[in-house]
Amino acid sequence: MSDYQDLRAAVIRLLGSASYVEHLDVNTRSAEAWLSRNLRHANQIAKVTLTYTGGEALLPLDYKEALYVLGADGGKIFQGPLSLIQAQGSEQRYFAVDATKIYIRNFTGPRDLVYYAALPTVTGSLVDTSWCLVKYIELYTYATAYAACEASGDVEKGTLLRQVRDQLLLEAKIDTERAQFGVAVVQIGGTIV
Repeated sequence: MSDYQDLRAAVIRLLGSASYVEHLDVNTRSAEAWLSRNLRHANQIAKVTLTYTGGEALLPLDYKEALYVLGADGGKIFQGPLSLIQAQGSEQRYFAVDATKIYIRNFTGPRDLVYYAALPTVTGSLVDTSWCLVKYIELYTYATAYAACEASGDVEKGTLLRQVRDQLLLEAKIDTERAQFGVAVVQIGGTIV
């Protein structure tokens, strides 16, 4: 199992010096913020029921990106620009978001929002691990090591780490797409492959 101490040891091994981990909590949170902005993994998908009043509701604190809202009939309502929601005669077929709120024109009541949530932090909490750290320890390590180099001004080492980090992010995205959409059956000439 990978936890915060494993991450610390891996970052020290990678960077070759314990001096980089003097502010490991800050560097780890920086890496987690970057991962939350860039990784879109199936494990980040969350669903919450929001209560709208006068066409607006507060977004969840861990909100990063909306996928869709479920309408009264269970159908998906997709995101549109805020100007469309504010337009006269606009229908409740679209929603919009800004920094802290979500809008459905003239709607009051509950609706489910399906969204990508921020990664849980492994610093300063009772739990010192997360699904992302366990599944992608190498990505987490490179993202944290890059943040440490960036904070210390080590541009040369940081540039190399960023390249590896970005490649590991791409591999993680491919991994989640395979898991979500990779179940397929191909039939060639009557034989299922």
